[in-house]
Amino acid sequence: MVKRSCMVLLFPEDPKTGRLGEGFALAFRTAIYHIKPVFVVLSWQPKESIHYLVLPANLFKIVDGFWVAPHPYGDGRLDYL
Repeated sequence: MVKRSCMVLLFPEDPKTGRLGEGFALAFRTAIYHIKPVFVVLSWQPKESIHYLVLPANLFKIVDGFWVAPHPYGDGRLDYL
């Protein structure tokens, strides 16, 4: 499903405690693998990585979170396969 999407929107399994489930981690890893941007609704910033950029944002002025964008490669563009 992630492969055919243009982006992924992820919420924690339990919004009150912020607990992340196995599905959250699987969808996140798969999106990064397929070079898809991910918006994660978290109160804390995701861990930095050499594979992606983490940027604080607000999605449609509704919910705060972070964009996790795969690093550009090649000639500097974000090429989505």
